Amino acid sequence: MAREVVRFKDVAGKDILWPNFEGRAGDYNNPGERNFCLRLTEEEYHQLLDAGYTSPKEKVRMTEDGEEYVNRYIPIKVNFNSQRPPQIHQVTRRGLVKLDEDSCALIDRNNIKKASIAFTPYYRKVSNTQTAYLQEMLVEFEEESFADEYLNDHFSSGDEA
Repeated sequence: MAREVVRFKDVAGKDILWPNFEGRAGDYNNPGERNFCLRLTEEEYHQLLDAGYTSPKEKVRMTEDGEEYVNRYIPIKVNFNSQRPPQIHQVTRRGLVKLDEDSCALIDRNNIKKASIAFTPYYRKVSNTQTAYLQEMLVEFEEESFADEYLNDHFSSGDEA
């Protein structure tokens, strides 16, 4: 039976929360667990709940100005030790670069400009929960200023001939 794939296109970098593609241990993470969270709109949050996901979170937060807002997100697990490991690609000026289990840690250390994300559910009968697992991701990083300047200066649009 095919699992339903949930897709989010052109996600702003600020909506990818707490990326841990490296799997480093922390206060909220066991060593080796790779994951991140995806910020949701209220509509997306309710759609995932209606689809049976038990993992979307909704927490009240405060802005620096002291105003309350609701932070909605879904944790997404990244598992390379599965029958269908995630396909993760970095979008560059030269095309796509495939990131593997080791190189995907770049996502943790770079500013994400935007991404497209696809995940599938995994249902656990014992705990009666449904968890999101990353299936595919295209990620574009913000360009470094010196690298961007170099590329513009040395690879301009065909002025040299």
